Amino acid sequence: MRITPDGKSGLATLPSKVAVGCLTDKTSLPLLAVSFCIIWSSAFVATKIGLHSAPPLFLACIRFLLAGPLMIMIALLLKHPFPIDIRSIMTLVLLGILNNTIYLGLTFFALQTVSASLVAVIASTNPILTAALAYLFLSENLTLKKTIGLILGFLGVIFIMQNRIILNLDDAIGIGAALLGVLAFVIGTIIYKKYCLHSSILTINGLQVLFGGLALLPIAIFTEDFKAVNFDPVFFASLFYLTIIVSIGGTLIWFWLLQQSSAGTVSSYHFLNPALGMVFGWLILGEQIIWSDYLGIIPITIGILLVTHSSNIMKTD
Repeated sequence: MRITPDGKSGLATLPSKVAVGCLTDKTSLPLLAVSFCIIWSSAFVATKIGLHSAPPLFLACIRFLLAGPLMIMIALLLKHPFPIDIRSIMTLVLLGILNNTIYLGLTFFALQTVSASLVAVIASTNPILTAALAYLFLSENLTLKKTIGLILGFLGVIFIMQNRIILNLDDAIGIGAALLGVLAFVIGTIIYKKYCLHSSILTINGLQVLFGGLALLPIAIFTEDFKAVNFDPVFFASLFYLTIIVSIGGTLIWFWLLQQSSAGTVSSYHFLNPALGMVFGWLILGEQIIWSDYLGIIPITIGILLVTHSSNIMKTD
């Protein structure tokens, strides 16, 4: 295991020298970012498919309670360090509740009545909200260009949501749940950046996913019927994709990206997600895309680029 002089370890602790070279080389950052965007955008479609076989909270809960222990087991096999101080454990519990229990729990709930493409667009406001909160809590600059980007991004999202609600294509309550979920995820991003944990990414992610699943479990038990879960091929295919590809693969890439640059800059890669989300929703689920969707994506994309390209790149400690 390779541990840096300050006691940190990360993906560089993996035993394969080839893997280490690929993942820690700065030139590979764009490739990893695009891979994350594809995984992240397709997750909404996979969830939508899985909801045909299981209630939303149970589907999310099963995913977390599988992905978390799997990552912890891998971390143990690779002899990655585990946080043992109470502050780190409490931070991980909080991250698990924000990033999994609240964000993904509300997202799964929203996908019952909201199209996967619109939820992807809403979730793409992540960098816009992150820039605003990073200004308040991480001392990242809020320039004129960034402010214009914030306004454009929010106007684009409101424009798309308003027209889809008017045409009864999506449910207002579901949209509200998706928005609250994104806010929780952004707060989790700020906390992770502010209180950077000195442990491996694999350990951090495994523990916070497990804690998120444990927190969601009693809510699922009291609000949903486990007998409604249909253990058919669709359920297992969706669960495999969400657990292995998204929870383990996608989120590890996200946390690695967070360690390489500022919260606002890392979130810039989300500019691909509105278009990718709509393409996946239309291509796989046959979801309807209306004229306001095309128009709304333009200010959202411009807003994200303005917000993130004007960010100061602040390295983690």
